[in-house]
Amino acid sequence: MSSESRAQLVADGTWRLVLPLPFPELPSVNVYALECPQRGLVLIDAGWDSQASAEALEDALDQAGFVVEDIRAVLLTHAHPDHCGLVPMLQKRSSAKFWMEADEAAWLRRIPPERGTSYRIWWLQQAGVSPSNIEAILEALVSVAKFRTFAPDDVEITPFSDLVISGRRLRPIRTPGHSPGHTCFLDRTENILFSGDHVLPDITPNVGYYDEEHPDPLGDFLASCDALRGLAPDAVLPGHGGVFTQLDARLEEVSAHHASRLETVTQVVDAGATTVWEVARGLGWLADDAGVDYMSMAALGEAWAHLLLLEHRGRVASGLHGAARHWRSTGAGGSVVVSV
Repeated sequence: MSSESRAQLVADGTWRLVLPLPFPELPSVNVYALECPQRGLVLIDAGWDSQASAEALEDALDQAGFVVEDIRAVLLTHAHPDHCGLVPMLQKRSSAKFWMEADEAAWLRRIPPERGTSYRIWWLQQAGVSPSNIEAILEALVSVAKFRTFAPDDVEITPFSDLVISGRRLRPIRTPGHSPGHTCFLDRTENILFSGDHVLPDITPNVGYYDEEHPDPLGDFLASCDALRGLAPDAVLPGHGGVFTQLDARLEEVSAHHASRLETVTQVVDAGATTVWEVARGLGWLADDAGVDYMSMAALGEAWAHLLLLEHRGRVASGLHGAARHWRSTGAGGSVVVSV
């Protein structure tokens, strides 16, 4: 889709709005606009916080025949900054109400903005990252990483029952994994699923370690995949990439992908990797020290999540040695089983 055609009608009264992101590997994010019976819109997500993103949202809304002031409600699938960045602008420009899942809001409250750097340092130290590489990663994150762009108390907590907003009936489905309180929304009228980042058509979402309150994020993610099986929506509208169908088939691909990756992580630990840093390096996800950048956090978090699930299943064990957590194989045999 060109920058000149950012709005695409993907279902009756449902628009896909494609907004830019500052990442070469992930150049855009989808925001969805749902027309209400009386003039107005419900948005699913709110894009990245930048002038370019704000202008693209206004352009896309104009192409669909609307303006920012028509927005009556915003449902947030999760609190990552590429999905909620424009919330402050929308709060100023519209009278919309905003919804977020309770665990997602609680996660944000545990990491206030003033603790952002100290939290990252603690996280990187536990992952076994050297002081010089911690400094390099933090420096790389300055230009792109944002813990939040709004206060969690600015949004309402989504009840887990059908939402009827300006005539649109939406069922929230809790799908933690990519984030602690990630939520998909099923449009019961159109039988379409807004999947956020939980299920994407061409890539798998990053599933990483958040904090001690969520000890098994990959296990949560795979259970969330199971929760969506059998829904049989006519279409899936993801947070990134194009609209797709055959949800169950895609869920099977994702589960099989992680089953294979769990086996590979086990082999890397068996070969002698002991820290999250060493495991990520052994998987080929990190370049040498000179290649450390902001994506290193995602690579480390993904390796960590796989280690935690392996620990939950008895294949590895861990313990703190100084500031870093070290992992070892338990010698337990057998394959790592993931239902598909």
